[in-house]
Amino acid sequence: MQMGVEVNPVAEPVSAETRRTLRKLDRIEPIPGKVEGAGPVFAFTHNSNAAFHAVNDILAAGGKVSFAKTENAVYVSGSAAVLQKNGIDATSAKEIPAASWTVKQPRIALYEPWGGNIVTGWTRWLFEQYRFPFTRVHNADLQDGHLSDHYDTIVFAEMGTRQIMDGMAPGSVPGQYAGGIGETGAQALRDFVTQGGTLITLGNATLFALDEFNLALTNVLQGVPQTQFFCSGSLLRVELKDANHPVVAGLPASPAIMFERNPAFDTKQGFRGRILASYVKDRSPLLSGFLLGADRIEGKAAAIDADYGKGHIVMLAFRPQWRGQSHGTYKFLFNALYYNPSMAAEAPARGEGGGRGGGNPQQAAWRREAESVKADLTKLLDQNRTYFTARGPRAAEEGKKLEDQLDAFQRDRLPLLDDLRAQVEDGALVRTDAAFSAQLTRFAIDLRTKDLSASKLEDLLDQYKLTVVP
Repeated sequence: MQMGVEVNPVAEPVSAETRRTLRKLDRIEPIPGKVEGAGPVFAFTHNSNAAFHAVNDILAAGGKVSFAKTENAVYVSGSAAVLQKNGIDATSAKEIPAASWTVKQPRIALYEPWGGNIVTGWTRWLFEQYRFPFTRVHNADLQDGHLSDHYDTIVFAEMGTRQIMDGMAPGSVPGQYAGGIGETGAQALRDFVTQGGTLITLGNATLFALDEFNLALTNVLQGVPQTQFFCSGSLLRVELKDANHPVVAGLPASPAIMFERNPAFDTKQGFRGRILASYVKDRSPLLSGFLLGADRIEGKAAAIDADYGKGHIVMLAFRPQWRGQSHGTYKFLFNALYYNPSMAAEAPARGEGGGRGGGNPQQAAWRREAESVKADLTKLLDQNRTYFTARGPRAAEEGKKLEDQLDAFQRDRLPLLDDLRAQVEDGALVRTDAAFSAQLTRFAIDLRTKDLSASKLEDLLDQYKLTVVP
């Protein structure tokens, strides 16, 4: 079931006549792909995991790859020998259809916490087996920011929010290995997704996305005791809810997923995105293993594509690559690695924050004020430029104007943000709002003392992490 193999039980012993027709195989030769025609373009389906191995081989060799928009098909211009070697059955086509997405090799980052994580190790192994180039990143790499300059997709394998955010305690390990990504790393990830990046979270790492991106979702299993719900290493049935979504291409309508003490989600008002797969409704999703409290997850979301700014957070709340054995659900992860905003369906209009704070009137009020305060920075930067380019007695006059404007800004405008933040009840939002206010204060201080006359406001907003209001 884990491997996506159709299983038919045999209730009766195999007859003697049938046994006589069987022969022992001493060696298994891989079956080469059957490629029909001479190209120049070949078409095949996403249905096999080997299709992704072939796609990566073709991209590495400089070939062209496209995913069809309206059918489960991959179109490539490359050597037929690559397809045959990977066991891919393909047919010749004259050209790549216009209704397709051009696919490039994604720049993938795989987060590794200091101290090790066995599921991250299995994920690395899987990427290596299927020829996905990737970079291993640690806390400092994320905290340095500007992630969009280096990566298209960032992956967090199964791990808890505390391990990601806090890491190992100071004093328990040498200093460079202590701590997690912290608020600085989390904000860098928010910036990355807002600017169009794809964040993939697996298993319980989806709770990190829920908390730190303040998504309009609820973990229906939060706080439920083991006496009411328990499932640790069982196969459950899910149903695809959006069969045309690129992340589920090539998957059967009802895949078997590995569930091991993972969350399940329900949407709240303000949610922006799509449910990709849900546990079957009105009956137990159990296929193999033990499940207590099945009714708590029936019909609840197991896989989600959440919109956030210009980017997406793919949340696979199960183990798609469990110990390198869940071959039947690899495609959830593999498809997500290529997924980018150009493939996404048209979504309703949304603010720059990608839904952060949706359905929260206190946060909405804070955000409106933050947008207004941010607009004041244009006038302050203009005065900074005027002061630092002035000469003689005029410089002193312009300097006094700059001081007065900054005094008023810090005395009258910034405290309003603090007052509104005090009314926000969501702890994750409060932390993010406070970080934004701190960056505003830092920018104001630097406007007093630093010559920023040669800088553009857009560049400064990016430097001070003020481009996007939470």
